[in-house]
Amino acid sequence: MGLVQRSLPSAPTIESDYQYTGFDLTQARTIDSAGNQLSLTKYNYGTSASATSGLPNHGPVNAGGPYLSSVDRWVNTDGSLLTTSFASDDAGTILSSTDPNGKTTFGYDASDAYRTSTSLPTPSSGGSFIHFARR
Repeated sequence: MGLVQRSLPSAPTIESDYQYTGFDLTQARTIDSAGNQLSLTKYNYGTSASATSGLPNHGPVNAGGPYLSSVDRWVNTDGSLLTTSFASDDAGTILSSTDPNGKTTFGYDASDAYRTSTSLPTPSSGGSFIHFARR
């Protein structure tokens, strides 16, 4: 009996590319083996923040950031970008997040210790929420 050689079908390849400025991630992109973009996320940074942490030598001027100010997510059906915006304090803690529909989804107090508000997604907003309870 002779040796039989078979060719395996080639599996589709997916590649993830990451771009950085210094230590800050600025873009994450996934493409398939044909070069088609499957996903794209852009991370935008700013230098302004609320001087609320109370930490020594911190403030909107001397802390300097960079602070995550927004995240843009590419929608593959129409090519648009959906933006989620963030507000940070001078220690870099995200104080609030506003989704692409303009709804603030959470907020923290000036001490960064206590969540002051949480808005859960609703079926009418196109979101879903799953709650796991321990037994």
